[in-house]
Amino acid sequence: MDEILMSPDNNLWLRADEPIMFLACALELKGYYKNPNGFISRLPILVDATCNGLQHLSAMACDIQLANRVNIAQSNNDDDIRDIYSELIPNIDKKIKDLITKDNNYINLSDLKVNRKLIKRGIMTITYGVTKKGILDQLLSDQFYLFSLLNNKYIYRSKYDYNGDVNLTLKDL
Repeated sequence: MDEILMSPDNNLWLRADEPIMFLACALELKGYYKNPNGFISRLPILVDATCNGLQHLSAMACDIQLANRVNIAQSNNDDDIRDIYSELIPNIDKKIKDLITKDNNYINLSDLKVNRKLIKRGIMTITYGVTKKGILDQLLSDQFYLFSLLNNKYIYRSKYDYNGDVNLTLKDL
């Protein structure tokens, strides 16, 4: 908490996934701690759904199992909040392993660490009609950068440390 309250004097906020939002929250907290009884927050609160498109589809199809997985079915305070993105990681990992087993040309994918951040946008936009090319474009803009050209193939690397120095081609992506 002390480190958060030191923002923007330190660079903690620059390491956040959403630096400006983090900084705004840190400044609000700082204001609150200076005057807890008289503080009035002016921080806008964003409302976020759990994979909104799947929530709508589960409601339209009366799919209770999917409704449970996207947090719109009846629940109580003892129930855990579900995260459809994290729940899909094992399935995606299995599909990648199956692909590598069938076609050794995809061996580079064995170094890929699939996590929520990697798959969220693609899964979220499937219900809005995103294509495979659209998901590729999302991955290239959000997750990977052009690293080099090797044997007439562009090599991409992850923008994030969790994937280390994994080298992927456009075909891999």
